[in-house]
Amino acid sequence: MKTRIHPEAKNVAAIFFPTSAAFLRLMHASRMVPEGLTQQQIKIIMELSITSRLRLSDLSRCAAVTHGTMTVAVQKLLKKGLIVKTKDPKDNRAIGLSLTAKGKTISKQIEKGTEDLFHMVCEELSKVERKKLIESFRFLLKTYQKILEKKGALKE
Repeated sequence: MKTRIHPEAKNVAAIFFPTSAAFLRLMHASRMVPEGLTQQQIKIIMELSITSRLRLSDLSRCAAVTHGTMTVAVQKLLKKGLIVKTKDPKDNRAIGLSLTAKGKTISKQIEKGTEDLFHMVCEELSKVERKKLIESFRFLLKTYQKILEKKGALKE
């Protein structure tokens, strides 16, 4: 059975992807992201900063990549000392990943870089435009959370 695509989905995607890519390029160009980190590694660090401990399979699912692809990215972060493997206290067989102190510092740098970038964006906008931007992001987050909840993918 083919899923029916909402007529506006193409228009939203046509705006979202270039916006997201430009945001990441600006983060790197403005040196707001530590040297030597890939986009995938940044996503992993930010996901772990929000959730604190995830399994490799959870990260793969969040990033929509294969287990193998995620393993490579995780191995590089382990080598850099940004994440650590930990045993699940409820299930000794399960291995989780969490940020090290160094990883938490990098996470804070990325968060600060994001704030700095949005400061630059806000400088370019009027008060009304800034308010619209904030409302749009709040609405988008709320919608994402609602969808994740429906899919059972929203973790506390």
